Amino acid sequence: MTKGYSVFYRLMHWSIAIVMLLLLLTIILRMTWLNKSAMSELILSYASQHDISISKGDAINMAKTIRYPMWRWHIYLGYVLLGLFAIRIFAGIFNIIHFQNPFKQNITFKVRFQRLVYIVFYLSVIVSLITGLMLEFGITKYVNLVKDIHKASIYYFAIFLGLHFIGILIAEFTYERGIVSRMVNGRDKFE
Repeated sequence: MTKGYSVFYRLMHWSIAIVMLLLLLTIILRMTWLNKSAMSELILSYASQHDISISKGDAINMAKTIRYPMWRWHIYLGYVLLGLFAIRIFAGIFNIIHFQNPFKQNITFKVRFQRLVYIVFYLSVIVSLITGLMLEFGITKYVNLVKDIHKASIYYFAIFLGLHFIGILIAEFTYERGIVSRMVNGRDKFE
């Protein structure tokens, strides 16, 4: 018997996935094209070519100002993710969506591993949300530590994303054919 996914489950899954991918996009933009150091170098280069005098500090401030609207989206998306995660947790508490117990007896190592990965993922997201809120509201005297923990989010997310896609591919082509179709439309494409 193949497992189907309810509309609510699929909406939660895809909403969380889309928001997290958009959050990842804002992080990638901040680390690459909108990196304040690289942008400030471009500003300084342009100013130099046009005989405009500008300090490195002013160029960095200009770069921060340019990328500020994009970074606000990171914060807004963080609030959306907070709301979605709260709904997901309440759905688990009220048994609308099941939390899979990795410590249940008589499950295979593979199933236990999958369930443990999801628990680590959920805990990591919760830590990211808490540290993000702490940074947003300035609720910390250990700001550098909180920033480092929050920045580490990109690494657990990239690892989880990789494991998730590899697991989906393995499942789709071996023991759980049609899982992708069921996650998209709720039923098997072969029905």
